[in-house]
Amino acid sequence: MAPEHLDSQNLLNRRQVLTYAMGTGLVLILPMLPKQSEAVTDPWIPAGRAGRFKMNQARRVLLLSGGVVYITRIGPNELTALSARCPHQGCAVNWDKFGNRFVCPCHNATFSSTGTNTRGPARSPLTAIPTIQKGGQVFVSAKTPNSDMPIRTEERRLLSRRLDILSRAGDGS
Repeated sequence: MAPEHLDSQNLLNRRQVLTYAMGTGLVLILPMLPKQSEAVTDPWIPAGRAGRFKMNQARRVLLLSGGVVYITRIGPNELTALSARCPHQGCAVNWDKFGNRFVCPCHNATFSSTGTNTRGPARSPLTAIPTIQKGGQVFVSAKTPNSDMPIRTEERRLLSRRLDILSRAGDGS
């Protein structure tokens, strides 16, 4: 039995406490995410530890700038980075590991593992992005035009949707 000074109507249930805690955490994190309009001032964007990239396996990397690139190890100490944006209409390409190629889901354009266009409608290759390695870390150039695909707006929309779901769960609806 609860002590007399605690009114059961004033106590929060576990779901409400978790909802408030998660909502507060997201509210604190959202302002720290870079906005799409913010210009990148550093010429190199971190892309991860060099050891995570395996030989001839394209790995999709979400950059802090809000872009997406594919990085592939092509030699013991050599990496290549390609834009994840199809040059035809800007759709996000996907890596087909079984076909060892990139495929654009919008119009079925295909690109070799090196980014060369192999089937239209795209008439040009994926944009190659300069990379460097320092201290076991990989960096990609921020100065390459069309080097990444902005997705920050989509991430903010998804976070907003999650907050909405959490708030409805806390209301009991």
